[in-house]
Amino acid sequence: MKRAPVVDLNTLPAVCTIEEIAGVYRMGVSTIRRDLQAEVFRPLPFGRYPYRWRRDDVIRDLSSRRPLKTTKVK
Repeated sequence: MKRAPVVDLNTLPAVCTIEEIAGVYRMGVSTIRRDLQAEVFRPLPFGRYPYRWRRDDVIRDLSSRRPLKTTKVK
């Protein structure tokens, strides 16, 4: 099922579920779960089972710069 993109982060609830985070980052829920298990998804949730994120942490993450991902050459 296709989700509508989030266009205003201030409309997010104070505590977001993984489904809402998937809409914000335009990723699948299973991809986010996999990246969380691999410890590469940021921002980290503040709670698990179910995963939960604070809206302010998401806004802070999206407004900060990240280093470019590099791939390893074999």
